[in-house]
Amino acid sequence: MLTYSKYPFIVDARRYLSEAYGYQVSLKDLAEDQKVFELAKTRLLDAVREGKVRVFHEVNTEEEVASFYLAAAAAAAANSKRLEEMFSKAEARRAMEFLKEEDEETLLMLAKRLGVSVNLAHVKIPWSQLRNGKITYKLLRYAVPVSDYLKVVVPVPHERWSLVNSMVKGGLVFMDEETLREFLSLASEKAIYKVIDALRAEDYKPLLLAQEALIALNARDSKVSVSQEGPNVEAFPPCMLKLKEKAETDEEIYAYISFLASLGVDHKTIGDELARLLKLSPGAGEALARSLIEAGLGSTYKTYSCKFMKSKGLCPMDCGASHPLLAYRRNLARLKKPVPS
Repeated sequence: MLTYSKYPFIVDARRYLSEAYGYQVSLKDLAEDQKVFELAKTRLLDAVREGKVRVFHEVNTEEEVASFYLAAAAAAAANSKRLEEMFSKAEARRAMEFLKEEDEETLLMLAKRLGVSVNLAHVKIPWSQLRNGKITYKLLRYAVPVSDYLKVVVPVPHERWSLVNSMVKGGLVFMDEETLREFLSLASEKAIYKVIDALRAEDYKPLLLAQEALIALNARDSKVSVSQEGPNVEAFPPCMLKLKEKAETDEEIYAYISFLASLGVDHKTIGDELARLLKLSPGAGEALARSLIEAGLGSTYKTYSCKFMKSKGLCPMDCGASHPLLAYRRNLARLKKPVPS
């Protein structure tokens, strides 16, 4: 059975959600729904950190569709081709987990929703020869028009999908069931790209989600990671340990907060730190963190280099690194290294 919770990219999200909720739903409405926001954030961070979006439990179809739609809008708002590619591939890999278990009827229904014509066929081709000389055959049960096939596989840089390596006859590309499932995963990836592209025209941009995804991407490139419990303070370089304890000037607060943001620390934790340092209410701290991250803190606006920190008197001691993020990465690796017995 074809369900939107498994393949949220095949549905007109705005129409579906408006009918499900009983009123006209906007992206802003979705961003203000805490559960949908957190699910969308998880989808984006899974895409960046894991390369595949997880399968959610205790989440209904409306929440699946809404969180996918909001996450896709954030990918569009981030204006990063790399993030769009990572998100599309990660969601397609998630879809592949479901595709592995679908029956033929569902596969054909999904193909139709993806705009791909798949016809039933019955073609046998020689596949291998046993030691006794007997030839085994492979059954190709499905056929896709060459035009539809190329729309999906181009420009996938893999020789497996080349027409030269496929069974082509009479304007059709023949394939077995396993290949069809993988082909539909590729088609799903293309469909997700189209959803992202369509969302560029939306007036509302979920900038907080977009920036958090970009921050995670920057942290990934810097090879630093933050667990769900937060950053490992033991791995902080001396300058950040000092600033964590006492940051008073704008320069000191920016150096510390931008360091946290560049690590990929979530906006709530950053909000707590801002509230502590600036003596704000928790709500005001979180609101400030949101606005700073939306403005590009941690992605466009990053933490200072060690050279700059030294020039401003913010470096209490030379730890041998050229950047606080590199120092954190080095210290983290040392902490994870097993102690010899």
